Amino acid sequence: MRRIATAAILIIATVIGALTPAFGQRGGGGNDIPSLVSTRSSTAMTPLGWYAMGSVACAAVAPMIGTVVLGREMK
Repeated sequence: MRRIATAAILIIATVIGALTPAFGQRGGGGNDIPSLVSTRSSTAMTPLGWYAMGSVACAAVAPMIGTVVLGREMK
């Protein structure tokens, strides 16, 4: 069971890390090549948005984890 929990945590951390913006590769300076700079403006997600998404994800995944830990079907 510990291996399953560890694997799940690593997968979650990998997905969250992949979705964060790479600020080191972001354009927008005065010396950038115009074709590489995005014309759309985008903003990072606020902390409240991350908490809301995290709480929904936890509410969805908690019964699944409980099923695996207890070894019985969900009702």
